[in-house]
Amino acid sequence: MATETIPKQCKAGVVVNEGPNFKIEVQLVDVPTPAPDEVLLRLNATGLCMSDVHFMLGDWGLPPMSTFGVQCAGHEGAGVVVAVGDAVKDWKVGDRGGVKPLWDVCGNCELCYTGRENYCQKGVYTGLMKQGCVSPRPRRGVPMCTRSPWRDAPANAWAPAPAAAPTASTSSAPHATRRASPTA
Repeated sequence: MATETIPKQCKAGVVVNEGPNFKIEVQLVDVPTPAPDEVLLRLNATGLCMSDVHFMLGDWGLPPMSTFGVQCAGHEGAGVVVAVGDAVKDWKVGDRGGVKPLWDVCGNCELCYTGRENYCQKGVYTGLMKQGCVSPRPRRGVPMCTRSPWRDAPANAWAPAPAAAPTASTSSAPHATRRASPTA
């Protein structure tokens, strides 16, 4: 597989004027470099759900996206790994993966133990607290990236099923791996 040239910047949907009059503008943003335990994805598909709209509206009583330095909403992306951090051992360039709605959870509370991580009070939400998938090259911590089971499927055959982090009982990327078909 040929190595993909990773640009320094890419076009992304940037949230402007958070609140009731928000809009999304296409702007150039810097492409991040993955940390040692992260992968960088080039997205083939992405989506926004109603929790993303609420994050942009700021009507849930949560701190605004800008509080966390987030410009791009979205937590339903799937694509191809284009770079891996130095400490990543089980992912490689060319693997296909999906972005989960959560960047991180505590892993120690009853909600996490019972498979309801989306309700973890210490959850870090993608698109609110970490850069979302309306940026075509998000970086992901390996535990919060789901591998596509269809290595030889067309690049656009595996995309996440709709689900919202704070409102759904399961994550988008795991749902996608169970529901998507390489012939869809």
